[in-house]
Amino acid sequence: MIFNERKTLALTRMKFLPILLLFFFINLYPQTRDSLVAKPDSVIPGMIKDKSKDSLSVKDTMKIIPDTLIYIFQKALEDNSIFIDRKIIDRLDYRYAGDFFKPFALSFVRDLGFIGQPNEVMLYGLGFGGISFLQNGILQNNMLTNNFDLNEVQSESVDSVEIIPLPRGFLFGSVSNPASVNFISRDITVREPYSRIKYYQGPYGEALINMLFNERIFKKFSISFDVTNRKTDSSYANSAFSTWQANVNLKYFLSDKINLIASYDFVHSEIGLNGGVNADSSIPSILGQTYYDFIGWPVISPYRHLSTKRHFFDLHLLSNFSKNSFTDINIFYKFSMDQLNDFVDTLNLNNIDQNKTYGISLRQDYSKSIFNISLIGNYEETDFKYTSFSNISSLLYPFHEKVFFLSAILSANLIDSSLVPAVFCKYSNQSQAQYLLFQRNNFAGLGFDLTYKFFKYYKFYLGFSNYQTAISLKSLSNFESGLMTHFENLFVDLKYFKRNNFEPQQYSFLTPDTNYISNISGFSLNLNYSIWKIYLETASSFYWQQNISSLFYEFPKTKSSVGIYYRDILFNSNLNLKTGFVSYYTGKSRYTLGADIPASTRIDFTLSGEIRKVAMVYFTWENLLGTNYYIIPYYPMPGRSIRFGIAWELFN
Repeated sequence: MIFNERKTLALTRMKFLPILLLFFFINLYPQTRDSLVAKPDSVIPGMIKDKSKDSLSVKDTMKIIPDTLIYIFQKALEDNSIFIDRKIIDRLDYRYAGDFFKPFALSFVRDLGFIGQPNEVMLYGLGFGGISFLQNGILQNNMLTNNFDLNEVQSESVDSVEIIPLPRGFLFGSVSNPASVNFISRDITVREPYSRIKYYQGPYGEALINMLFNERIFKKFSISFDVTNRKTDSSYANSAFSTWQANVNLKYFLSDKINLIASYDFVHSEIGLNGGVNADSSIPSILGQTYYDFIGWPVISPYRHLSTKRHFFDLHLLSNFSKNSFTDINIFYKFSMDQLNDFVDTLNLNNIDQNKTYGISLRQDYSKSIFNISLIGNYEETDFKYTSFSNISSLLYPFHEKVFFLSAILSANLIDSSLVPAVFCKYSNQSQAQYLLFQRNNFAGLGFDLTYKFFKYYKFYLGFSNYQTAISLKSLSNFESGLMTHFENLFVDLKYFKRNNFEPQQYSFLTPDTNYISNISGFSLNLNYSIWKIYLETASSFYWQQNISSLFYEFPKTKSSVGIYYRDILFNSNLNLKTGFVSYYTGKSRYTLGADIPASTRIDFTLSGEIRKVAMVYFTWENLLGTNYYIIPYYPMPGRSIRFGIAWELFN
């Protein structure tokens, strides 16, 4: 058990006092939905309308617009994507953006245990170097390492998460990674000032405070800002974490056909990278301790520290020049710097990874009769500078890269849009080979997919692609098929995928190297079922391949989560309650160094309640059974702990 529960419960009673006061003020100063103008729930074409509050099948988010202006909304990249929208996100009691993927069965987090660590989020068995993370269609990956730490995403600014179907994943981003994820930003524009705060706290000083504000300062101008501070103190040595994040948006409604958005994102974080506990140390074991007892147990890197800074400027034009077209133009600048220090007498290590990227992107959608065409073009230039200094050596690695790509998607709506076949392609060009082991400057790909909706409640998807990437001389292939159905009280999503020949090059100094499986198949099941006021949620996945041990490297062959909840509207419709128990099972896997990682099970109790549609209360009791386990050797997962918080829309 990581901390004294009796002491924690006593502190919890004291810490609940400000939240009780907040409940009192909610009744005095409620910002009700009656004071806002809301756009009706929207359904992405090709998806089944989801009547459940916790389904993955529909982008169902609240968009707030002015009375007298027609606001142009940011569109999703794909019609067939899986969307994890804000209604689902608000019920997850998440810590950071990596938790958004919990409902998606083909996801897995290589969790390093300590808060704020650069955990590796995996989709379709792909992780660092295999996933393109985009924000409103703009790639956010580090252009040298091809990685992205999801702690850098300002979680409160995310409206929904779009997971691109695997056959189309290579279409987005300059490197043509097999999988792509798009974070769609929240878009709030109101007649009167709008504000929202969120606060949560947990053990070892873990806390988050977020403040969001939006106001239409002139008839055609709207400004919003979002500021977040998240931190935790050390439990094991050198495990403290702190980050500041800020976002500012200025929107100008030029006309009903053209909207302009200028935005700026800032991130600054500090984290201790202790490398996990030193399992070979025998000194504490003399006292009868194990490495799950954090007090006094030595870590591998007691002085290693990572500082991250990030700036992202984006000038954004959205336009509907005609009822059949949509235009999205971005001019952007990205700066990122990771500085890794390990000041010890024998090494004195100082690594600096710095990227500066300038670029422009264009997306043009056009529909005519039964046909739809989408063109996505991107040009960017990046200056890399990687420096490494120590007492025994030094390295300077400057690099300049120019990248251009163009993707095209052509689809047809047949049989009253019940049958939608599509073909797509991509061409990319690099000024020089960015990844030095290979000399490919041009790479391309082709693919097709088919969507068929039948009997109103069913949807079938099938897709295949074959393409080249910047990091492999082989041609890669992706295949995915799925069947989705949704009734009044039942939602089922079955998926099968297969991918071949993907072996990413690893340039990350943040986490241990990954030995990925190049050829892999997988099956997943999402099943949600409600009866009376009891709600069941399951997300399970199973992977397999030929000619290899039953233990997979780096991620488990099987993974499953099962949640049983009680849901009800209480107290004269003033409280929308969802509470229950969630069990997480992680199967056996094998670490790169050959160590087998045993299977583990964790059970959490979770409660979320929406009060008068303006406040959300969270309470989570994690790891109820106090299970000792790890996912990556040797980063112990937290023991039994309590976390609670509130998100509140106030003072309209």
